[in-house]
Amino acid sequence: MVKHLKVLEENGLVESYTEKSDLKGPQRRKYYPIQTFSVVVDMGPNLFSAELISREQTAEDLVEKEGSQDVSELRDRMKKIEDELDMLNNRREELLAEKEKLLQSARETTSSIPDYMVRKIIHEFILHPDCSMNDIAKMISVRDDIVLDSIREWMSDW
Repeated sequence: MVKHLKVLEENGLVESYTEKSDLKGPQRRKYYPIQTFSVVVDMGPNLFSAELISREQTAEDLVEKEGSQDVSELRDRMKKIEDELDMLNNRREELLAEKEKLLQSARETTSSIPDYMVRKIIHEFILHPDCSMNDIAKMISVRDDIVLDSIREWMSDW
């Protein structure tokens, strides 16, 4: 965990300071966030993605806006937010399961292609539907005409 905190600190997401121990032990390093962010990691047999999502609004901004409401209003609003987040997480899990199946199908579809580079090109073509041929070429460090020729050949055989 400390290694992760150090990486977050190196990237300007948290800061740290040392503090004397209450129990006469060595000094402790305390970390605190300096930005509001979420880290989302998805892993599966055919899936890996990691994303850092920064949010503009800080906790202090929220306290100022919500501070004048009474406790029951705050509690009700918190319940609604938690329910909605649960619903979104459930839907996200469903979509990730479907994505995992699609990635497995893509792997099975491309596994019969004997040429590794062509297999890699087709796999990236399926994996990144919003990317152009040039983008895919840059991702895997090949000329864009090779990507285009490989996809055309595969599509005509398919």
